[in-house]
Amino acid sequence: MCRFKSGEAVLADGELKVYTLHGEDSHSKIRKRHGIRECSGGLTRYTVPLELIPTTHLCEPTGWMLIFDAEPPDWWTEEMSVVATRRLFAAAQAEISGGCLKRDGHLDLSELRSLPESANLQAGGHLSLCSLTSVPENTNLQAGGHLDLRSLTSLPESVTLRAGGDVYCLGGWTTLKRAIEELSAAGRKRD
Repeated sequence: MCRFKSGEAVLADGELKVYTLHGEDSHSKIRKRHGIRECSGGLTRYTVPLELIPTTHLCEPTGWMLIFDAEPPDWWTEEMSVVATRRLFAAAQAEISGGCLKRDGHLDLSELRSLPESANLQAGGHLSLCSLTSVPENTNLQAGGHLDLRSLTSLPESVTLRAGGDVYCLGGWTTLKRAIEELSAAGRKRD
């Protein structure tokens, strides 16, 4: 599964272009929408799938990390990393409004270790937040599929959780009884 925020970098005529799709992280869908060929060789060797993933903060550029789906090509420069990071971060911020991020499909935030207070994250598919150890007050986390909170160690009373599938929570929640009661109507809890 591709992670938030995915893009395709293309070097053409000495200029780096970064292509993304609002609400979508699939590299094949990004390539299809922008007419980027998927084969290798020729001009397509100047195409690089990459992702800018949040690690420490959703709304600060220093809280994100640029990664390549494979090794960076030999023509890739540090300046290109700066340009790609800036463009992918702008595309990500266009999807986040006041700590609210909604996706029709899956939302992979598996490296994110903190959320802003009153964050509102909603995914029509799975929502992966497996690196979070705590959730701030007044947070709303909703997944149409599975909700992965396996590192979570506490859950404030003001947090709303909803999942259409399993909720993975391997940590020892201090308010586990309340969490189970809230989730019983919409999903199942798995230890």
